[in-house]
Amino acid sequence: NVLAAPSAMLSAGFACYALARTSLKHRTLTPSIERYVAAAVACAVFPIVLVSLTLVGDNNGTWVDVPLHDAAQTIETFACARARASSLYAPDAKCPSGFGLPLVRTVLSCSCAAVAASTLAAALRCAQTYHSCLHPPHWLQRAGTGVNVGATADVRRRAVLNIWLLSPLPAVLLYIPPLLDALPSNVASTAQMQALALAFAAVAQLVAVPTLLQANADKSFHRWYELKHGGEEEYKDLLKRMGADKDAKKKGEAKAAIMDAILESLDRLFGKVAVQATAPALIFVGAGALMSADAELGAVYRTFGGFVGSFACAWWFLVNAGAIWLRNTGLIL
Repeated sequence: NVLAAPSAMLSAGFACYALARTSLKHRTLTPSIERYVAAAVACAVFPIVLVSLTLVGDNNGTWVDVPLHDAAQTIETFACARARASSLYAPDAKCPSGFGLPLVRTVLSCSCAAVAASTLAAALRCAQTYHSCLHPPHWLQRAGTGVNVGATADVRRRAVLNIWLLSPLPAVLLYIPPLLDALPSNVASTAQMQALALAFAAVAQLVAVPTLLQANADKSFHRWYELKHGGEEEYKDLLKRMGADKDAKKKGEAKAAIMDAILESLDRLFGKVAVQATAPALIFVGAGALMSADAELGAVYRTFGGFVGSFACAWWFLVNAGAIWLRNTGLIL
């Protein structure tokens, strides 16, 4: 199918574009620091990946399996054949060589930088939602029992979210040569296993979307409920700036305005949260489909899909796991 590879690249590209669009278009909903950090991450990831791929090119297959030379040779052969077919080169003329490897490294580095920058805010928000979902407020517990209301639903939520968090790992592990050497597989079957691992990660992300959206809505409701029933410590400075820290009447009016703002922010942010929860799955699907594309540039597609897909999975897991750990330890709120 000649449309498989373009569709796969379009899927991943559209996901990154949608994530960037949600941050750039809705500036009132996105702190400026978030955009600056994303740009800094892109600038940092590009040289790191480029240097790593340069080292891999000199010592391929020892710590990560990236078939750079196969992809570079395929690109050079393809370009030479097309140039001769279009009469740019004589049939017996020698085509230029050596440009394939730098091109592959540069495009892979740019792709990874784009994925890292576009998914950073999404990962941090999903990690925050994960933490709030698994650590509900104390007033949601039955008095004296310590059992959460709706315990069965909580067990299901925990299972869905834990699978969501761990699902990218198989795609990362299948890119490590020692593990691949232990499997009785050839190049084609290895690519199929990696594509299936990416598909599994994508399905796990999509299955968790309703849970993440509900947890995000619950978090806003928790804030509203706590403020309504006296939990105003978080908004003490805001109430003071509004001149409502001493006057009971003004305090009630200010709390009502804050509660309306909380509900309005939930309504306005719901679409952004939905995009951030769904887009990583499209990236994983696009990378997996690109690895499965059987065409003249099959080696190139397998290299790009496998490397970018495994990088996206590793980045998504590490950022989420790191943010969750920081929240569990109390280093960030």
